[in-house]
Amino acid sequence: MLEVDQFSMTLMVAINLMLVAFSLPWFMGPLLSRAARNAQQFLLLQSLAWLLVLSATRSTSLAWNTLLSVAATAASASALWQLQKALKGWLGPRRQLLVHAIAVLCLLALCGELLLIQHQAYRLVWFNICYGLAIGSLASLALFPRTPAARTWRYLFFGIGLCTALALLARSYLALHAHWIYSFEQEPDAGPSLSWLVPLFTAVLFVAILMAWRDEEHRRQQADRPEDSLTGLPLRQAIRNQARLMLNRAQREDLPLALILIDMDH
Repeated sequence: MLEVDQFSMTLMVAINLMLVAFSLPWFMGPLLSRAARNAQQFLLLQSLAWLLVLSATRSTSLAWNTLLSVAATAASASALWQLQKALKGWLGPRRQLLVHAIAVLCLLALCGELLLIQHQAYRLVWFNICYGLAIGSLASLALFPRTPAARTWRYLFFGIGLCTALALLARSYLALHAHWIYSFEQEPDAGPSLSWLVPLFTAVLFVAILMAWRDEEHRRQQADRPEDSLTGLPLRQAIRNQARLMLNRAQREDLPLALILIDMDH
């Protein structure tokens, strides 16, 4: 049986995410919402970050390793920020404390990458801690929506985000006690690799994003329906379209136009 090493598996995940992110508009239509665009940018930036990380592990030059590592950290931070904006578009305004925490942790990760550039083991530990806490904060943003949203993808997003954060924090703890770890591919123990879990969790997170994308499209279609399936009464979009036609006719033919609102609940 052919064994897939860490480098090959991460490379496959990165390329697949990037290809799917580029092809999604063809399958789901070109009229993507702003939140969907943010989610697509997250996938592209996260894929780019994986590719930069893998390139850094293959570089023998300190200058190139430094440049690629910093670029990978910046791409990862930008990806998380785009995903935060996507959640805001899907779920409404998010808690500012968590949003600010994500921004601070991303900046700390980037600063640590620059300050610890000569100490690769500690640099790996610092990045895992900052990025793990940032992902944990991001996962919490999926809870308590301000706008209607399906529970399935929100709970999956929260669960997989929390698992990713715990895996990164656990690997940072193990790496802190094994200073011989100098790259993403090296393992802190003889057991199952925690670094293998991160790209796998990213792939599952991609599934949650697709579910959120589909949920948004379903809600948009429901809002655009001409009438309610139970009562047969026209829905908001149908009323708006009809009102626009009546207003245009009243202006064109100089006719009076009135709007009557009836509160039937009370």
